[in-house]
Amino acid sequence: MANLHFGVTIPQIKRTWEEAKSNSLEFEAMGYDSLWVCDHLYGPQSPQIPILEAWSLISAVAAVTSKVEIGTLVTPAGMRNAAHLGKVIATIDNIAEGRIIPGLGAGLDAARV
Repeated sequence: MANLHFGVTIPQIKRTWEEAKSNSLEFEAMGYDSLWVCDHLYGPQSPQIPILEAWSLISAVAAVTSKVEIGTLVTPAGMRNAAHLGKVIATIDNIAEGRIIPGLGAGLDAARV
């Protein structure tokens, strides 16, 4: 039987960095294997609600944690310049010492499909 791994989503909508940091450290202390953030530039149903940007948040979380893997649910590959996104991921993975899981997807706009 395969080993089970448990992850949790970091609160990032209507939250401050201090709240996200505190939750990340607590989740790591509780023994979660991974922390995840959604990659939305704004809330899909409520664009006026503040949301922390995914890759900036992951970078900060990587700097304050030491064991958990950290990833995105999910970064739309076509939303950013591919070369720049690759450099961002590589830099943050260096900060995280190899703990980054870059969840990449198509990022289709359901309203246009």
